[in-house]
Parts: sequence; structure tokens; C-alpha cells
Amino acid sequence: MNFLPLKPMKNSVICLLSALFMLPTASAQDAVTAFTKELAAKSTAIESICCRFEQVRSMQLLAQDVRLEGDFYYLRPEQILLAFDNEDYICMTQTHFQLQTAGIKQRVRLQSNPMLRELNRILSAAMRGDVATLSAGFTPTVREDKDHFEVVLKPSKGRMAAHLQTITMRFEREHMSLVELRMEEKSGDATMYRFRSKRFNENIDSQIFNLE
Repeated sequence: MNFLPLKPMKNSVICLLSALFMLPTASAQDAVTAFTKELAAKSTAIESICCRFEQVRSMQLLAQDVRLEGDFYYLRPEQILLAFDNEDYICMTQTHFQLQTAGIKQRVRLQSNPMLRELNRILSAAMRGDVATLSAGFTPTVREDKDHFEVVLKPSKGRMAAHLQTITMRFEREHMSLVELRMEEKSGDATMYRFRSKRFNENIDSQIFNLE
């Protein structure tokens, strides 16, 4: 596979947190509460997102990182497409996970794959600001400044804990949208996504998610 998305997609999920998590200090709890309130308040106004993204894949067996770029599309409630410039793609809907690598297509029903079903559920919830859906199975740490929140999640149980070391996310505070995501695997490999040049609530033809 030339852009290596399958392993991180199968072994990693994107998750956030809720104000119900108990953190060790009052200031840390305040950061969780502030993040939760801002995410819920601002993300719920977002119906669609179009932007550019960069994927950076770091592997223990490779001397250099693998970098690829493309276009990202999100349409509420659970339609996500990462369309790479090399014509490969990763697409998630409410029922299916699809990808193309070097012209080879794969299609998986989410109902038959718990890992991919969890990925779709959490990534969609992150985009729409559904804090209740994002709360289970992780130990969170939140840091904030005037422009960003940084959320570090450590899986605490289940399949995610067997594969993932941490998930780190940066959100810009103006729209509470994701600008950077980094997934650290226990193997030492890592995958990072950066999102830029966002356009919110534009009309997106839902047919772009139909790649059959």
C-alpha cells in the first residue's frame, strides 16, 4: 500500500472526552470543562467541512516519513472522505468503510468489524461535537491556551489499549475544529494528520461518498 492508511485506521481511533472524567487537579478539571462546553457549543453549528489535509506516517522500519496530501470532506451525521491527491481514498459512512490503495479497492461492513465501527462512531462524533459519544474508554489530559485546546488520550481498556499508546489532538478555539491529530502506536509507529484551509457549511453532494 503506497500511503499505508489501513493499519492506523484498523488499530487506531479518534476519541475525545467529557466533563465526567475526574482529573487530578482543579485546573485540569477546569480545562476539561472548558473544552467540553466549547466543543458542544461550536461544533453543533457545523453541518459540513471541506479542507486540505496532510498525512504523515512514521514507521520504525523506514528511515524517512511517508507524506501524502489530499482533500477532506465531512457531511453530517456520519459521512467522511479523505481523498488523496494520488487518487487513493478512505471513505466512511454509517454502514461501510471503503478504501482504495494503488487502484485496489476494499469495502467492509462496519457491523462486521468492531474496530472500524468504533472508528466511524468516534470520528463522526468528534466532527459534530457529540461529547456524550466520546467519553468512554480513555484517560484524558487537556491543556489550553487562548487559541487552542490540546487533548491527550490514553486508552484504558479494550482493543484500543492493546494497540494504541496515545492519541493527541489540537483544536482551534474559534470553530472548535480539529487542526492536528497524532496517533502513537505501541509498536513505535505513528500517524499524524494536519487539517488546513477549512471551509464550513458549504454544500457537499452526498454522492461523493458513494464510491462503488
